[in-house]
Amino acid sequence: LYVEHVHGTATAPIWLRGAEGAVIDAGGSGEVLHVTEASYFVIEGLEMRNGAANGLNIDDGGSPATPTHHVVLR
Repeated sequence: LYVEHVHGTATAPIWLRGAEGAVIDAGGSGEVLHVTEASYFVIEGLEMRNGAANGLNIDDGGSPATPTHHVVLR
């Protein structure tokens, strides 16, 4: 799962929330979840499995001028 250029606000963040028992399974390839150049983003209630490279990667997409910020993991 790849999430790029997603921007909420301090009062209205973007939510990626799993239902009870939710699992994201990469099947042994690549990354499970990659969030890049995002802001005010909440990730909650997800189990991540079988990422060959990364389970969870949060970065600036190679652009220090537009970093990811205000991310909450629950």
